[in-house]
Amino acid sequence: MQILVVSDASTDRTNDIARSFAGEGVQLVVQEQRCGKTAGLNRAMALARGDIVVFTDANATYPLLTIATLVRYFRDPSVRTRHGLHQIRRIRQR
Repeated sequence: MQILVVSDASTDRTNDIARSFAGEGVQLVVQEQRCGKTAGLNRAMALARGDIVVFTDANATYPLLTIATLVRYFRDPSVRTRHGLHQIRRIRQR
């Protein structure tokens, strides 16, 4: 699993906290100037290597198995995206 933390010119301890997990594979992506969430997501996507990408915010918390639960839906090849309780399936061409 690849973990990317995007810091949008953070002035709190975000950078220090993310760097403290570098030994566990966490990669810090720093935007020196405030560019906004969309720019941060775009930078992260340019670095993402996985087949499945999960986005979250620093102020969000989830039960322990949330990511594992989300990922299991992708065993079904007709599932293209998943968001909370919503999923979009690929429409088969006739």
